[in-house]
Amino acid sequence: IDFPYEYWSLRCVATNKAILDLHGKRTDFRFEIGSGYVKLTNGGEQEFAHITDKPLQPSALLSELFKCGVNLLPTQEDATYLGISNKHINAENKAIQDLCLAVRAFHIKSSKWNNSLPSEKILVRMRENLEYDEFFAEEQEKEWKSIVFQARKVGIIKARDSSETLNANYLPNTETHASLEILLRINNLTSIEALDRIKDLSEIVFFETLRKFLRLTRILSFSLN
Repeated sequence: IDFPYEYWSLRCVATNKAILDLHGKRTDFRFEIGSGYVKLTNGGEQEFAHITDKPLQPSALLSELFKCGVNLLPTQEDATYLGISNKHINAENKAIQDLCLAVRAFHIKSSKWNNSLPSEKILVRMRENLEYDEFFAEEQEKEWKSIVFQARKVGIIKARDSSETLNANYLPNTETHASLEILLRINNLTSIEALDRIKDLSEIVFFETLRKFLRLTRILSFSLN
């Protein structure tokens, strides 16, 4: 198997196109996710040649990878077998729902503390990315927000990946809210343009494709760093 994943990074490079870098136990993968398709774009190995840069449905691409000996399809039972936090499916679904809407405004990546939090909490790091940058010229941790999702609420905590211990306390003067958009808006944590993008539902096919891929690969629950 190729999970738990070491770490991952997700960001939009256009209004309806995202790049997911997924670092597995054996191989690093780069996927392009668009409206109605997903592509493997870095399949340098010969066994991936027939699917590299080929637009496929999320389930079809992952099925083809499985035939090549790559398993990116975790199940709930795998968490117990691997000895990692068995994240609640409702928390994962909540995170996927909000992050699919936020990806056009934010670069989103895994946190090393996600597996240290209770199973009802999922933690990611986010940084505003209105220019659709694939990479940032400067990388400062203070520019990243630690967002924690539960089944019915979202909050922002003090956790930093550079720290040696987990600080799971909520950011001062903030409260949890029913959605990521409300959390960011009520607490003045991002720009008006970013909030407008989160509320813009015009790319519904893109959102749905991304949702399916995240739901199948389960990167939010099966990452170590």
